[in-house]
Amino acid sequence: MTEREDAQDSILHAIQPRRGRALLVRSLLKSKLALIGMVIIVLAAATALTAPLLAPADPSRVAVAERLRPPMWQEGGTSDNILGTDSLGRDILSRMMYGARVSLLVGCVSVFLAGLIGVSLGLVAGYLGGWPDTVLMRIADIQMAFPFILLAITLMAVLGSSLGNIIITLAITGWVSYARMVRGQVLSLREKEFVDAARCVGVPRLRIMWRHILPNTISPIIVLASFGVSAAIVAEAGLSFLGLGVPLSVPSWGAMLSQAREVQSKAWWPAVFPGLAITATVFGINVVGDWLRDVLDPHLRKD
Repeated sequence: MTEREDAQDSILHAIQPRRGRALLVRSLLKSKLALIGMVIIVLAAATALTAPLLAPADPSRVAVAERLRPPMWQEGGTSDNILGTDSLGRDILSRMMYGARVSLLVGCVSVFLAGLIGVSLGLVAGYLGGWPDTVLMRIADIQMAFPFILLAITLMAVLGSSLGNIIITLAITGWVSYARMVRGQVLSLREKEFVDAARCVGVPRLRIMWRHILPNTISPIIVLASFGVSAAIVAEAGLSFLGLGVPLSVPSWGAMLSQAREVQSKAWWPAVFPGLAITATVFGINVVGDWLRDVLDPHLRKD
């Protein structure tokens, strides 16, 4: 290969990622719903990152004399507590901002761990076949036979309530989806010509799996992970609502909903605002996940 051809090849490799990013941005701008979802995700992430700087009050500060103070636009409300206070006089806006950190941390880290476990096991099961495939898939079938919420409650009851334990629980209960999806992809890809060519030249199995097969499964993994984050956020809120999630001392949207049950007949705001935060965040992640599926799946692509 001449120096000119080398230069042309390097230029093409530099242009292709830029062209791909440009197409993604163009597709995002065309989809108003996906754009709204992306804005919601960015706002939630920015709120979580800047909570210590922007929160108007200490989220754990108890002021019984200020309990159940209404939002500032209602009679009796003040600008010191824009969204009001809860049953212990804690500022709801501050607790929601810190709660975003818990929800997004649990969602992203648990999905990463579940994906890491599931993708690795799915690659091994799909490529090797035989008894590794049989054993891993039977384990997956056994786990899927248990209802998710029952398995999660059991694990949290055994491990105890903490932020780390809820992440471990969601990772353990979530790996099966990735393993089954990747295994199905690998069963098809391992018969392709480029895999046969790699085998013929003596490429090791591990290198074939990670360098040749795995990159061709990235698109469905990304889509599944996007939906997994929203599912993990809802699961964390549900477990915290049941008192099995993060400790009550840690601000969490689910814990806020659980504590609001005691005063729901007297005040609507302690439950409504955390519920809206969960709904908006999950909505944003889901619509972005739908957009990613349409963009990355060639069968659904319109252009």
